[in-house]
Amino acid sequence: MLPLLGLVLISLVIGLQVAMGYVAAPILFMHLDRVLAGQLAGQMLHWAELAGFIVIMAVALLPQRFWLRGVLLLAAGAQLAQLAWLNPTMAALKAGGLTQPALQAQFMHWHGVSQVVYVAGWGLLCVWIGLRLRQLSTDK
Repeated sequence: MLPLLGLVLISLVIGLQVAMGYVAAPILFMHLDRVLAGQLAGQMLHWAELAGFIVIMAVALLPQRFWLRGVLLLAAGAQLAQLAWLNPTMAALKAGGLTQPALQAQFMHWHGVSQVVYVAGWGLLCVWIGLRLRQLSTDK
C-alpha cells in the first residue's frame, strides 16, 4: 500500500500544477485585467509549487531505491528553484511596473526560463512514476 501512496501523491502534484499553470492561469488572463490576473496566477502557482515541493520531499522519504530518490530530489530542486529564485526575480521585475521595454523583455526572459523549469520538473516526476511502476512490477 505504501508504494502506491507515493504514486498517487506525485500524480496529484502533477495534476495540480498542470491545472494551475495551463488551465486556471490562461482563464484568468482571458477574463481579468492583466495585472490582477498576473497577481492571482502568481499566488496560485506559488502555493501549487510549495505544495509540490512538500509532497515530493515527503515521497522521497518513503522506502525506494536510491536512484529513484535521486529523480525525486532533482524534481524537488526544480520546485525550489521556482520558489527561491525564479518567482522572486519575476515578482521584483513586476514590482518595478514593467513600463520600460527593457524590463518587459527581462520579465519575458525569466518567465520563459520559469516555464522550462516548471515543465522539466513535471518531466522528472513522470520519469519517476514510470521507473517506480517498472520497479514495483519486477519486485513482485
